[in-house]
Amino acid sequence: MITNIQLKGIASNVDTFRVNGRCYIEFTLTTESGESHNAFVRYEDAEWDIDNGGHYYISGFEVSKGTILATTVERWGRVCDVCGKWHTEGYWVGESDYACSEECAIKLYDGDEEAFKADLALLDDPETADIACTYWTEWD
Repeated sequence: MITNIQLKGIASNVDTFRVNGRCYIEFTLTTESGESHNAFVRYEDAEWDIDNGGHYYISGFEVSKGTILATTVERWGRVCDVCGKWHTEGYWVGESDYACSEECAIKLYDGDEEAFKADLALLDDPETADIACTYWTEWD
């Protein structure tokens, strides 16, 4: 058994099951390099609800090749809605889009760089900062 397994990836094939009255979550974690790992975690040990397509960091113990008993599950990162790049910092655009770079964010504005920059400028004015829908952030 190997200890201190730490992986970042996208959760898919999420399922829950009960054993002796305790709830567990089972999912496949696919890393950026394309490796897939089966992961199991007690429901109460998952920091975030796990859903298909979620981006997660897990740590725990490998119980057999490719199977992880996760002791920590934390949400992290995003996938760019334009180029598909996996990133831990980038732009939140509108209410549900993610962009890894300014170039990709502008594409979410249908190529209108002025509109993108105008929305970013809302953050600089205290009167409009709370309505700004586009900003740079870090996910970790």
